[in-house]
Amino acid sequence: MSAVALARLRAELAALEAQFMAIQEQDLPDAMASLWPRIDALRQAVTALERSTPAVPPSTQIGAINIGPGASLAQTGALVAGDQYITTYTTHHYRQQVEAYVALLQQLGAESPDHPVEAPGDTLPTDQVRHLMAAALMAWEPPLPGEASFDLMTQRSMVASMLVPLVTWPYQRLPFLWSLVPIHLGSPALAELMMTVRKTCARAPLLPQREREAQALDHLIEALAHPRYADGVRKLLTHLAYTPEGRRALGVALAQRQRQHPEAPFPPALAFLAVGFLTSATGAGVALVVYHALRSAAKPPSPGRDPEPASDAARPGDAARWDPTMIPVSTAAWRTEIQRRTTVFGAPEGYFCVVRAGTYRIGGWEPGAASAKLAVPAFWMARVPITVAQFAAFMEAGGYRTPDWWTRAGWQWRQRSKRTEPYSWDQPGYRAPTQPVVGIVWYEARAYCTWLTAALRSSLPDGLAVRLPTEAEWEVAAAYDADGRRHPFPWGEAPLTPERAVYGGDAHGHAHPARVGSCPTGAAACGALDLVGNAWELTTSAYDDYPAQANRGTERFTDKDSVPWRGGSWFQNRTNVRCGARYWIRPNHWSGGQGFRVVAAPLVRTDVLNSVF
Repeated sequence: MSAVALARLRAELAALEAQFMAIQEQDLPDAMASLWPRIDALRQAVTALERSTPAVPPSTQIGAINIGPGASLAQTGALVAGDQYITTYTTHHYRQQVEAYVALLQQLGAESPDHPVEAPGDTLPTDQVRHLMAAALMAWEPPLPGEASFDLMTQRSMVASMLVPLVTWPYQRLPFLWSLVPIHLGSPALAELMMTVRKTCARAPLLPQREREAQALDHLIEALAHPRYADGVRKLLTHLAYTPEGRRALGVALAQRQRQHPEAPFPPALAFLAVGFLTSATGAGVALVVYHALRSAAKPPSPGRDPEPASDAARPGDAARWDPTMIPVSTAAWRTEIQRRTTVFGAPEGYFCVVRAGTYRIGGWEPGAASAKLAVPAFWMARVPITVAQFAAFMEAGGYRTPDWWTRAGWQWRQRSKRTEPYSWDQPGYRAPTQPVVGIVWYEARAYCTWLTAALRSSLPDGLAVRLPTEAEWEVAAAYDADGRRHPFPWGEAPLTPERAVYGGDAHGHAHPARVGSCPTGAAACGALDLVGNAWELTTSAYDDYPAQANRGTERFTDKDSVPWRGGSWFQNRTNVRCGARYWIRPNHWSGGQGFRVVAAPLVRTDVLNSVF
């Protein structure tokens, strides 16, 4: 297909993404769920077409940007169906401008010390603050739902990421003078916002640093939508981008990033700063085009260097072919998937993957750690964690208003907390329909399972329920291959890479959970995806019962008990992204990386059986 056809697809994609963002603001889960498959299909079509379209010489025209009807920044373009303008920019001049800006920063970085000099006495620690902001900008990536449009959310995300270190690090010893620096560089309103967010984060001192940063980012993105912060943000970015002191800080941060991560892509923030996106709508569009052009050129593909494949035993062939948009949301869709489940290991036909009955070794992942051989009946593991769209159906069915779905302790918690949705439900970057739902406490996950089991009662065979997995079930589904051998990763013995799992946070370009099923090469032998990384997964076993009673479930959790979660999350380092990774959390506590998946399985031995089960 021609470049014109590619431009048309990009325009259609940009229009749908704009529509999706408008629907998000109105909080319409059904409309979001119906629109997302079209967006996802268009993204795949654009990606495939981009790979097959010959590269355009840098001295001519690069890229296409949808600017909508009535916009005034068109330089050249054509009117196409739907009253959308496709505008192409002659970007040779802007490419030179960005390259010159980056060259200047590299020169300043080479001439400056790596770390700012400590401020003496009562002098404002401006150098340290500039250095932290510059380092954060080097690691920033555009947020979900993608990079196809440059909008206010993208701008706010970029600014918020720059401010996060100032409100979260060094967390325990943030000097008072630091709060005065934003007044000096930005505005009193901006400084007040940062101190407010810092106090909010301080209410959860036991959270890991990565989670505090994610919470602070969400708070800042939402707050920066208020116009009272506009002048301070503009002044702050202008200082960092265009003054000698600011550029020196950017240069040092760029040099450090290039030394520590030589394979990292071109920092998009530099393209936006170089062409002055704050003062020119055209600059924003050109910055995006130049950024994509430079980013694609920064890491040329190496022939013959495809990612190392997982072993055949640990990677079923149809896992990569499974369509993530076929996730059941409605009761009818769930019934269909229950009926489609198969007993053939490693060849699931739909949403559920069978795990065969057997006696399996559980635990013993670390030297000297206890292990136990446990009998595990056959069960069906959900292909991916429960998504935002799936959990929205529970909410719309009155899940938070119906005591029958909750354990006694869970309903008491819901009444005390007055919770009517997951913690992260209204936070940007956490509400795409096909993202795993996170910010979930165990009580909420358990209520969802009870509600779904009741809704599917007529379709479930006798003795089968939709519930949380036990630790033993989770571990067997994640670690065991078709020959009954146990592996450290779901895909086998091959090392952990970003192609196999979503982890590492900003270091790998993840500011939020990714779409479920984003890493098909990380499939387990049974066919399940995302068993490590993306979202920690809650189980229904008691943490202290592991491993000897890991095949036993409990419903008697209270706020003082410990619930195990498994597999690591999108912001975890590689130590926690493996089959043996486990941690605990209270059943009334949440995390920005904590989700759950379900199993269709026989009832397990429990302390008390819920009446619905």
